[in-house]
Amino acid sequence: MTQVAHILLVDDSEDAREIALAALAEGEFDVVKAAASAEQAYELLGLDGDPDEPPAYDLVLLDIVMPGVDGVEACARIRSSRRYRDIPILMVSGQSDVEVLNQAFVAGANDYVTKPINPIELLARVRSSLRFKREIDRRHAREAELRAQASGKAPAKTYRIDEAIGLPDREAVDAHIRAAADGGLGTALLLLTVDSLAAYRAENGPVAAEQLLRRLGREFGTLNAPLAATLGYFGDGQFLVVAPGTTGALLHAMAEDAHRRLAALQLAHGSSPDHDHVRVSTVVGEARAEALLRLPSHMIASGEEAMRNGGNQAISIGSE
Repeated sequence: MTQVAHILLVDDSEDAREIALAALAEGEFDVVKAAASAEQAYELLGLDGDPDEPPAYDLVLLDIVMPGVDGVEACARIRSSRRYRDIPILMVSGQSDVEVLNQAFVAGANDYVTKPINPIELLARVRSSLRFKREIDRRHAREAELRAQASGKAPAKTYRIDEAIGLPDREAVDAHIRAAADGGLGTALLLLTVDSLAAYRAENGPVAAEQLLRRLGREFGTLNAPLAATLGYFGDGQFLVVAPGTTGALLHAMAEDAHRRLAALQLAHGSSPDHDHVRVSTVVGEARAEALLRLPSHMIASGEEAMRNGGNQAISIGSE
């Protein structure tokens, strides 16, 4: 099934473009445009057009070393556009120069892949970046909905239980985060991501995957949690605990308990290259006010990185 994502690939090397295009096509990303220079990329992106128009692309792959305008300068130019403020930019580099990569991150890059391109690494980072963008898009949509409700232009929404999993749905969880942020209350979050869920679903089918998630939801619901904490299902095999007025230390203990529970359950996985039993990667973070609204996106990105490194990790990303 083709991935519905518009990708712009910018590289002055025709051979490198062909290799990257072939890798993306293998990953069923078929809506890809290629540019041979930064100037051509600017034109395709429409940087001189209406900044309030939706972005024409969902992700940019940008070579660092190019004649004329290099990738770092191009990244800064793209990121300066309000239209492309939130689009993921992945740098492609054959260099191991840490200083150059640091300059790229300062310019606004989100991640990088190395040359010669490894197709598996490229697809993993592209998928992770697109998930991050979807999370940002959901947050913007939720903010717009809340503003409309506050102004009386839209009715207040009733949040539901995710019937398949038996927990509050994503929008209900977002509402708890929004309420804590509006109150300026320091809040800790715990993200539990099922490792290699896509492989489990492919091997056992969607019904079995849903049954697994429902069982995990019941198990996580019995963890020793702070009194004000709420556990919800965030989608894509991700469970999120929202604990207003709580420090990350308390949720670290909860994360450790989740790892112990799964190790004891020994739920067979059978289709993961890294492990025989179902495991999770956990990410704990804490923030307040507007920083709290951005925190889930950063936690999801950290969870994706953990899974690329074999999963079963316990991560803390600190407070903002």
